[in-house]
Amino acid sequence: MATTLKTRKIKTKKVTIRLSLRQKMIIDRYCNAHDLTTNKFIKNSLKEFLVNNYDLDDDNFVSKNQLKLFDFEDDAIEQENIEDHEELEFTSQMNLF
Repeated sequence: MATTLKTRKIKTKKVTIRLSLRQKMIIDRYCNAHDLTTNKFIKNSLKEFLVNNYDLDDDNFVSKNQLKLFDFEDDAIEQENIEDHEELEFTSQMNLF
């Protein structure tokens, strides 16, 4: 007796977007010229965007209530910027005399 393979269900989410009539006409014209459906066009465009931008840092998505206990690098960079700014002010004051 042969065993049957279970097909894996792919979880999907529905997304609704609103386009102007002109945008929809441009997409339809492009799809007709390249023998694509609108759905395939949108999926390919999103896939291309995500592949090019997949390496976004998770640090950008920190909630506003997140504690910054271990952000030593940011403090060091900020301190260097302050020192550079003070040094520039000092040299500009010396140039006035």
